[in-house]
Amino acid sequence: MTTNPNLTEDEMKQLAQDMKDDKVFTSGHIPLDADIHENQVFMDFLWLGVTKQAAIKKKDGIGMIYQYRDQANAGQTVSGLPRFNTSFWLTPKQAFQLHKYLFGWNTSNTKCQS
Repeated sequence: MTTNPNLTEDEMKQLAQDMKDDKVFTSGHIPLDADIHENQVFMDFLWLGVTKQAAIKKKDGIGMIYQYRDQANAGQTVSGLPRFNTSFWLTPKQAFQLHKYLFGWNTSNTKCQS
């Protein structure tokens, strides 16, 4: 089932590094104009129950869905994209924090650090 990990700062930095190293597939990899939806790639989102939907809503929604590429279902793709039975999600606030480590953002208006 999809989980919202309560990542420590070190774990968030490691996730950012793993993304830089192309070890992680995210909802951001799905082209905006694709005829597929996140739940066709991250299939556990098809099975969200009422309790999990309420938890997501309580945390202000989903900022990013992700999973490590080595967890992809072997031999299964949709429009050339990997498929995953399980995934993780971050809130918008967590996704912004992650982007600070990825891109050096230091404010909500995305000004980069010098």
